[in-house]
Amino acid sequence: MPCLEFTVSNRRAGFCQVEVLGLTHGRTAIIATELCTNPGMSITNAAEEAATAACRQFVIDPHRLVWIEHYDANSYRDRGREESFDLVTFGKVTTTAIVIFAAPAWKRMKAEDWAKLGLPSRCPLMSPR
Repeated sequence: MPCLEFTVSNRRAGFCQVEVLGLTHGRTAIIATELCTNPGMSITNAAEEAATAACRQFVIDPHRLVWIEHYDANSYRDRGREESFDLVTFGKVTTTAIVIFAAPAWKRMKAEDWAKLGLPSRCPLMSPR
């Protein structure tokens, strides 16, 4: 999978692993996976900058981007956390000379969210108690 590098002003560059998926209606989904080796801000704390970098690197219309944050066992140094996928929507997308994403909101993805995107569910299986 390709990597995406993103920068936040006055911070060390960060990077994540990405999966680029074509969707219906000309949309593109990016599944950005946080890596424990990322030296910069997390994909959550730098969502706006990472989404902007993805649009540039993969030539995506910002209004057609579907941004999904993914954390798995390789995202954490302690590796004891559960896998998660969050759909990130941006309350504001400006596409003048500079692409600006603002006002992100996160929603834990469920099977029906994957279905709305036309993708098979990647919801982690619930462990029995």
